[in-house]
Amino acid sequence: KIQDLANNITKKNIKSTVAELNQLLKLYGPEARQFLLACLIHKVEVRDQRGLSHKIQLLNHEITELAVLPNFPTVIREAFRIAQDLGDSRNRKLTEEYLAGFCKQ
Repeated sequence: KIQDLANNITKKNIKSTVAELNQLLKLYGPEARQFLLACLIHKVEVRDQRGLSHKIQLLNHEITELAVLPNFPTVIREAFRIAQDLGDSRNRKLTEEYLAGFCKQ
C-alpha cells in the first residue's frame, strides 16, 4: 500500500496521499517510514516523471524529519539499500559520486 501511494502521488492527490501515508506510518512505525523513503528514492532515481516534483518534495520532508534522530545514518543507508532491491540497481554502489548526483536531482 505504501509503495502504491508513493508511486502514484500527483498534484491532484498529494494532500490525501500524504494524509493516508501518515496514518500508515503511525500504524506500522519506523520500518514503514524507511520503506516509504526507499520507494521515493527509487522513483527519484529512475526519474519517474509522473509526480516527480511531489515525490522529491515528500522525500525532502521525510529526510528533514528524520535528520534530527540519532539513528538517521542507519535509517537512510537502509532506505537506499531497500531502494536498490526495488529496482534494477542491485549492483550499484552507494558512493560519494552517486550521492552527489542523486542530490542534484
